Amino acid sequence: MDIRRDGQSGFTVTEVTVLVGVMAIIVAVTFSFMYDSVTQYNLSYDANQIANNLKLARMRAVFLEKDLNFTFANGTYGISPDDPAAPRQPLPGVTFTPAVGQIPTLILSGVGTVSQDLNLRLSNRRNQSVTISIKKSGQIEVSPVVKN
Repeated sequence: MDIRRDGQSGFTVTEVTVLVGVMAIIVAVTFSFMYDSVTQYNLSYDANQIANNLKLARMRAVFLEKDLNFTFANGTYGISPDDPAAPRQPLPGVTFTPAVGQIPTLILSGVGTVSQDLNLRLSNRRNQSVTISIKKSGQIEVSPVVKN
């Protein structure tokens, strides 16, 4: 039985309700994927920022022809000259983890080398991580973000 009158068109309440329900499910799934992508991008950005600052610090050490210390501590990182008030870069929500043992202070030499090889792992609260590889030769590489 058709309850529509001649000349009238439109959707029933049931059809509109089903459509709104389907749209809500699509939005929820899309939001979840989008949030994951944004946190992955932020972690990748932080890792590349650290790598670029390490490269700049290495160039600065070569330019000044003296050793500089580069430290990671309490969610911050940066050059640690003799001045304890040296600026530090904060990374909220990111955890530094060395591959083995304690996170050392890297010594960036005036000839462009680094005191030791280091694989530094950064991770966030969503179990995503990225590794920054620092070689004694001064080469710095950032791996792609992976889900743990």
